[in-house]
Amino acid sequence: MPGRLGTALAIGAAVAAELVLGVLLVITGGGAPEVVNPWRVGDGFPQPPPCSMIDRSRVAALLGGAVGETTLEDSYFVEDNDPSRRCVFTTPRSRFTSVEVTMRSRLGNHGSLEITNRGLSDLTMSDNLSTKELKRISDYVSAGFQIDNLVVGCYHTRPGIPGRELPDEETARRMRDDMTALVHDITGKLTPRNRTTPTNTR
Repeated sequence: MPGRLGTALAIGAAVAAELVLGVLLVITGGGAPEVVNPWRVGDGFPQPPPCSMIDRSRVAALLGGAVGETTLEDSYFVEDNDPSRRCVFTTPRSRFTSVEVTMRSRLGNHGSLEITNRGLSDLTMSDNLSTKELKRISDYVSAGFQIDNLVVGCYHTRPGIPGRELPDEETARRMRDDMTALVHDITGKLTPRNRTTPTNTR
């Protein structure tokens, strides 16, 4: 009998806790906080997001160093009437190994958003990590996608190792995985749709 009583009390406590949680969710307007995309305005991106949007820990994984070692070159320019940004990450100890992210906001001739791809496109990835070359200068892996009028490209390059035609399988796998993680993090931040004023211009 005491066992049954204890079980009943435990079930009652669990039900009460769920009711309290339900009331709190109603009061606060839901469960998880809303994900905000501060770079989208209306139907697209009038400006490319800032380089600070890029997760430095993902970049550091590709560069093979610590987060604090990464240095950034941030370039903003206009290309064929399209605002564009180029983010190049390197480390002081390896200037020839880099991670580059380019973002271009497609605008029409009158400055309106040029939506050629509604929503997130398929991810396009390529590399030379399993391709034999006559003279291997560098190893690279790249990825690209488009979301509404924003075209994004991600590139990771490192010098080829003299005397070794291809990188070892573990290195190649790690490069692909780290690039995929970087791109998924970027798309996760850019995909949410909302109508806010931008937090950045140039």
